[in-house]
Amino acid sequence: MSNYEIPYWKKYTLSIEEAAAYFRIGEGKLRKLVSENPNAEYAVEFPEIIITARDAEGKILSTDERTLNSIAADDTIYYGDEIFYEGGEPASVEISVSNKDRNLEKQDDAKYVKQSDFVISNTSENIGSYDVKYTGEITNNSNADFDSVAVVIIYKQGDSIIGGDIEYVDDLMAGSTKAFELSADSDEFQHDSYEFFAIQW
Repeated sequence: MSNYEIPYWKKYTLSIEEAAAYFRIGEGKLRKLVSENPNAEYAVEFPEIIITARDAEGKILSTDERTLNSIAADDTIYYGDEIFYEGGEPASVEISVSNKDRNLEKQDDAKYVKQSDFVISNTSENIGSYDVKYTGEITNNSNADFDSVAVVIIYKQGDSIIGGDIEYVDDLMAGSTKAFELSADSDEFQHDSYEFFAIQW
């Protein structure tokens, strides 16, 4: 519980900067990407992402809620994940991100790091018969040690985001570099480029 009052004019809610959904007939996967914290002085703990897929009659095909660790003050993060559903392509997909006032905390660089504090390098795409392996290295340039960091890959077609995947790297100490590997189905996305990001977990 915070022991200080945040002036109302300094409180901003999270917003979605960009969101993407991917559909496959019969076996569907929805991917979601977020989010921007416009608070200049306050980090957001435990931001919540909700995604809901509906058919033409409004029936819910699937819904999922995820809670992230935090978003540093004045930072924008990219996040990719998935939910599964059965049936045809949804008629609509709703993606929202929210935060509670009680989860606004004064920015502490030793606790809440920006996405740019994690540097991804030496990446490669290794295409096999049944899957694709993405490998690389992640460096923690912050002053904080992390039990777990999420590595996110974002697939693009031209300038459009078409999906994403996620993998985890454990025990990433301040100033250290570790290798990672992420696997995906070889036919999952027809992308022409990809980008990596990382967030504290």
